[in-house]
Amino acid sequence: MYDESKDVQVEGTAVAVSGGLGNVATVQWGFGFTVPHGKTLTITDVLLHPQGDVTALHTINLAEQTPNGGIRGFFQFIVGPGATQQSHFLTGHVIRGGNEVIAFTDANQPFGQHITLWLNGYLPK
Repeated sequence: MYDESKDVQVEGTAVAVSGGLGNVATVQWGFGFTVPHGKTLTITDVLLHPQGDVTALHTINLAEQTPNGGIRGFFQFIVGPGATQQSHFLTGHVIRGGNEVIAFTDANQPFGQHITLWLNGYLPK
């Protein structure tokens, strides 16, 4: 649980582009891409905003990626054609130090469609 005296809030952004694992987006946080060693990142919520070019059904994935390339998915949702409404999801997933958060879609065509993600969370001070 977030404690202002012990933790600092962070925000991250990424754009998932349809095309599957070939279009992996690493979430850019205020501290960079990689969770600092010796710390953990707790993701508290995810804001999803499909862009106007989404014309097909796509599955969006959020995953934790280790330095050696291992991927562990922790969040998946579906975006429908023409979706433009923002959606908010609450989570409490913890990312270990040295790892990154990535976003990617399924391999459904057409490729090159965009879904913007904003993530909020906190790190220990």
